[in-house]
Amino acid sequence: MTRRRNRRASPATEEFTIYDFFAPYPEFDYDASKPVMPEFERLCAVRSWGPKKRRKVYHRLQDGLSLCEEVRISPIPSSIKQCRKALARVHVNLYDLIDARRLGKRVKVFRSLPEMRNYTLQTGRIFPKDRAKAGGVLRALLREIF
Repeated sequence: MTRRRNRRASPATEEFTIYDFFAPYPEFDYDASKPVMPEFERLCAVRSWGPKKRRKVYHRLQDGLSLCEEVRISPIPSSIKQCRKALARVHVNLYDLIDARRLGKRVKVFRSLPEMRNYTLQTGRIFPKDRAKAGGVLRALLREIF
């Protein structure tokens, strides 16, 4: 059985992993050999979370997987780590993503980084890096523009 506790992502990559999700709960011994959702349910039991807290934390877990669906990654990865790897190959303008969410539309996914970079520079829709980093899963879609 593989057990890991409090393994943090490298600051250089800023990759969010499932270990990062469980790391704030040192009293919980996350078992990486088990599927994520049963481990999440076990965490909820250990922490004695009621329905409201359970929903709040669950949404944090689901954000990464939902983003994969939103940018049309198929099939949807089965873990946060796989999701992050898949998102690393997707190129979207973050302002367009936020607008698409607000308007209930599909975001344009660019075929390549140069194509997305050209669009972003032409339109001036450059999302502030510090806001994307603070935005949790959005940082998985950050790309070098300059």
